[in-house]
Amino acid sequence: MSAPAGPWGDLDPTVPVHALVARQAATTPRAVAVADATGRWTYAELLAAADALATRLARAGVGPGHRVGVHLPRRRTLAAALLATLQLGAAYVTLDPTHPAERLALLTRDAAPTVLVHAAETRADPALNTPVLDVDEALTTAPGSDPPAPGAPAAATPDTPAYVLYTSGSTGRPKRVLLPHRGISGILQYARATFGLRPDDAVLALASPSVDFAALEVLLPLVSGGTLHLLDRRPLQDPAELGAEVADRGITFLMGTPSMFDTLTATGWVPPRRLTVLCGGETLRAATVAALAPARAVRNLYGPTETSVFSTCCRVTPDDITLGTPVAGTTGRTLYRTGDLGLRRPDGRIDHRGRADDQVEIRGHRIELGVHEDFFTIGGDSLSALRTAARCRRAGLHLDPRAPYEAPTVARLAARLRTEPAGPPPTTGAPPVPARPEEPAALAGTAPLLPTQHRFFGRGFGEIGHDNEPLLFAVDHCLDRTALARCLTRLADRHPALTSRFVELAGERRVRPGDPAVAVPLEWHDHTGLDEAAADRAFTDTARRLHHRLDLREGPVCRAAYFRRDGGDRLLLLLHHLVCDGVTLHTLAEELSTLYRETAAGLDDTLGPPPPSALGYARELQDLADALPRETPQLDAWLRLPWDGVRPFPTRAEDPGSLARPHLRTLRTSLDPRTARTVRTVARSSPYTTEDLLIAAVARGVAEFSGASAACLDVVRHGRLSPLTASDLSRTVGSLSTITPFVLDTAAEGTPPGAPSAAGALPDLRALSAQIGRLHAIEHVWGVLRHLHRDPAVTGRLAALPKPEVYLDFRGTGLHDVPVGPPFSLVTGDTGVTRPPTHPQPYPLEIRIDVADQRLDLNWKFSLRRNAEDDVRRLARRCTELLVRLAESATGA
Repeated sequence: MSAPAGPWGDLDPTVPVHALVARQAATTPRAVAVADATGRWTYAELLAAADALATRLARAGVGPGHRVGVHLPRRRTLAAALLATLQLGAAYVTLDPTHPAERLALLTRDAAPTVLVHAAETRADPALNTPVLDVDEALTTAPGSDPPAPGAPAAATPDTPAYVLYTSGSTGRPKRVLLPHRGISGILQYARATFGLRPDDAVLALASPSVDFAALEVLLPLVSGGTLHLLDRRPLQDPAELGAEVADRGITFLMGTPSMFDTLTATGWVPPRRLTVLCGGETLRAATVAALAPARAVRNLYGPTETSVFSTCCRVTPDDITLGTPVAGTTGRTLYRTGDLGLRRPDGRIDHRGRADDQVEIRGHRIELGVHEDFFTIGGDSLSALRTAARCRRAGLHLDPRAPYEAPTVARLAARLRTEPAGPPPTTGAPPVPARPEEPAALAGTAPLLPTQHRFFGRGFGEIGHDNEPLLFAVDHCLDRTALARCLTRLADRHPALTSRFVELAGERRVRPGDPAVAVPLEWHDHTGLDEAAADRAFTDTARRLHHRLDLREGPVCRAAYFRRDGGDRLLLLLHHLVCDGVTLHTLAEELSTLYRETAAGLDDTLGPPPPSALGYARELQDLADALPRETPQLDAWLRLPWDGVRPFPTRAEDPGSLARPHLRTLRTSLDPRTARTVRTVARSSPYTTEDLLIAAVARGVAEFSGASAACLDVVRHGRLSPLTASDLSRTVGSLSTITPFVLDTAAEGTPPGAPSAAGALPDLRALSAQIGRLHAIEHVWGVLRHLHRDPAVTGRLAALPKPEVYLDFRGTGLHDVPVGPPFSLVTGDTGVTRPPTHPQPYPLEIRIDVADQRLDLNWKFSLRRNAEDDVRRLARRCTELLVRLAESATGA
């Protein structure tokens, strides 16, 4: 395949990679070149480390034509080892420490490296019979002789192998591929120019070091003067944590397979606007590109490993996805039969039209169906295991994420696939749930309330229909009214909670699903011809009216209004809190965007089967409650918490009216980015989580403020990983957040039992963390026991316990970054009062914690009738001090 003719500019593939990096080091020696979990190196420090390693490798006999095995963790030393090898004219062979020992032994025997570079945590098997070099020892005790000159060209020619990779081939047997300096240097220079990498860019390396994408991730930022970020495996195993790392580190380029990005966006992650996404290794689909639409650019990369990472690329949109055109430098000297079918467009771009054989792609590797290839020999890891399970779910199949570990071959994995989910794991300690007894005829077709819905009705509010959550979208063009109405009906059909009617039947409040066709009424308002101020007033007046037009008994519980405006149209959705939470808003925004694009284009629905409904989950929970006897270990665990050590939150007025909304104020405090990062990354170097620290700090601060030995906080959780069901609730629409009392003895180590928390002392973090862990083990059953149990003796005992007076909501990153794609974008505006002023705040103090712009923002909402602002400020200052000190204590900082 020949590259199109065009200007080459300063692209010179005869300049080796290490020389390109040396040029950057000479230009910006003090710029940060590489950062990991333990620190960072400037370009000068990186080159010094590479030179020191090159000296030790040369003394071990490494030279042009030799191979160096690199068996290192994801640390700065990985980049230094690659550059050191290239300096000597040798080829590096990357060995992923997470791969099975059998595969590592096979590759090492085949590659026959002169030296194998390893670290303390990745020591090579002595049975390999290969000389080894400890990278840390080499960098601390390197001989003082003069190292090779950085970037010295004499050691390598453009056609000398630069690195060795192993592909699975078509049979699954690892196949050795040698890649020359010319290929990797040329593709890096092409990518630097085409993708527009600059010295202020940051690249997060995610790929296994043993795949070709890793060369692009690791070396591209270094030849561009940018910063390479390497992470431990832990953040890579948690999509939510991975999304947070992208935000915290200011990542501007992220590379991965489409399935990896599908997993990220499925958690609610929205790519930052500064981010460029590079996809490769699998077929890229419109739904994936649409979910990534907020990013600065999405590019599709394609090509066999033999062509040095990729040979075609193209910037794509959901409506225009191709493989692009051949990249500059594709010489055409060798042709590869890839087995992919393509169609060349008139403009020269290539459409991908599937395969000419029965091969499938797994994490960018091709294998024949039925070949018994081990999951981990083709680059599998724990994150890809999660992605595999997620993709199976979208295909209507069920695969336990642990299955790749227990049955790692294709044939054995196929045997684990199910068309129905397995039963819930026995994690609650409750007896088996019996078959649902026959319900009274009056209850047929209805569902019980969820615990959060019981809480709402138990507060005794007036105007219960006015407690709403708005979603306001700007629209990039005038929408088709019929198509939009059809999409809203489709949403209600997928999510029965949107059709809810709350009715009294047989002496209890129940939920009756309604007709999806009328569940979300759509109003259409034409404000064209009005100036901006008048259009804004008309919009706000309409929004305020709509807040009073939700009806819990007769419906609807959700309304939509479309506004035609000269300055750009808007769409407003209003949902009652009884049928939505933060995750619900994410799901509805994403699905509405997708549905409208498909409906307007006349395309088939790609959303797949609807998720489990909130109404069905409510039935599961009620069945569990009905199966629980009066005395259970979970009830005993709740009653044995240190409730006696809790004291009332100090206030100067206790009348209910003192918490009315006109009296409320919000105090805002923040942790600077550096301190916030210490708190948010505590899990990397300690057994504690960020949430552990937040709960511990606030609990201790509240206990000191109250003169008590214990504190009781209502902690809200937005996650959907309930151990009470086997259902995947990640996209279920409904009010599924949990609110659980965390009762904690916050005394410092050595304090007598029951003694008040002494101001200034640091609490015992290990003991607090253990208490928090025990609460996590029983938190999901609290709502079942407190609100759903049929025995008044059970619900009464829990209702009599002290009521939490402090509410803690750690929303982290992304909960309010609603994922939305064209033709919608999320905007703010005056959408009216979401709940009546007469509705009091349920707690004297509500604390909401967000991560924004790398800061940790804490909002303290209180009543001036209850507490003086100076007192709340003093409490906030003490909790912040405790948070920082606990983080420093946990990490040894």
